[in-house]
Amino acid sequence: MAMDSVATTHREGQSIVRPSLFVGENYFYWKNRIKLFVQANDYEAWRIIANTPYKPMKTIVGRQLIKEEKE
Repeated sequence: MAMDSVATTHREGQSIVRPSLFVGENYFYWKNRIKLFVQANDYEAWRIIANTPYKPMKTIVGRQLIKEEKE
């Protein structure tokens, strides 16, 4: 039982040098944590990530539209 709590606390990454680890649950929570982690450590790196030539697309009624950042 004590080993489970140790593993859980080490998984989360409460550090400025180690980001949160995605373990398959709460994707949107993790996504926001990673975004803030990258922005806080190197905002220029975040700008590169956010402005890549690849833009995620979605299909609505047969039309391809660019997904917005909040989606």
